[in-house]
Amino acid sequence: MDYYILMDHWGSLVRNFKDSELEYEQDGYASEQIAHAILNHTRWTRFRQYKLFAEQRGEEFERMLKKLEVEGHNLEAVKRFLYDDDLWKTTLEFAER
Repeated sequence: MDYYILMDHWGSLVRNFKDSELEYEQDGYASEQIAHAILNHTRWTRFRQYKLFAEQRGEEFERMLKKLEVEGHNLEAVKRFLYDDDLWKTTLEFAER
């Protein structure tokens, strides 16, 4: 049951992120794609230094940023996503389950 509560909470945070991105003229769909790309990367990547990654430091974190940029995501929007502590921590917690 906790999984579904966490999933709902993450979904509401993503919706808030999408709404806030309208200020920066970022498409809602593109904002949602950023959230899913970060979640999938965090969920399916094996980390050697997860603690550094969770603190948004280290090679693995930089590699994720580069990958998102190569995939065509707006890097400024990605950074705004990452600077939202509640959204970042919830994404990490959701990816661990």
